[in-house]
Amino acid sequence: MNRSRDSLLAWWGRNPSYVTTLFEASTEEEFDAALERRIEEAIAYVEANAKDLDGCNENAISTTLAGRIEMPGMSVVREGNSNGHVDITIEVNCMLRHRKRLGEAKKHNGPKYHIEGLKQLIDRYTTGRERTGYVFDYVESPGIEAKMTGIKDEMNACLPCDQAGESTDHPAQWAFTSLHNHRSGVALRVVHFGVNMCWK
Repeated sequence: MNRSRDSLLAWWGRNPSYVTTLFEASTEEEFDAALERRIEEAIAYVEANAKDLDGCNENAISTTLAGRIEMPGMSVVREGNSNGHVDITIEVNCMLRHRKRLGEAKKHNGPKYHIEGLKQLIDRYTTGRERTGYVFDYVESPGIEAKMTGIKDEMNACLPCDQAGESTDHPAQWAFTSLHNHRSGVALRVVHFGVNMCWK
């Protein structure tokens, strides 16, 4: 009897069908949709524990978020290297290929600060092999909906990082997606997630 194998199979059986998509021969679009479901669940956990994270810096919040994204078969590393120290690096070895996604995190300080994080992600960390990247905005004051809308509006007005057209809505709450022409010649998709850290 292989208890480790049986435990892993039992764990797998208890999880939603989208988990399978992360590790099978899925398309890039299917993989991203499945991963972003996992990220949404991790964000919901961080938000539900915002009181306990009150006063924590970006690193501490990102460590908690990364720990909730990680699962068997998926490595989530804090401060991994990709031409610098990336806040969150997600790596999955699926059936056909190794997939990697990078994320930059910022405490909310207005649209310009968010865009600085986006520039770090695109201009410094991303090589072009990562189809999608993430920017997490930790909002500790009231009004996350208006704040995320303000970031989206500012980006649509100035089109930072060679943004290709206006941003579009994402299925997750307080999230939107933008496309950027990367120096590698590929179009980089970036999902901007608002994380509601306001509990009082």
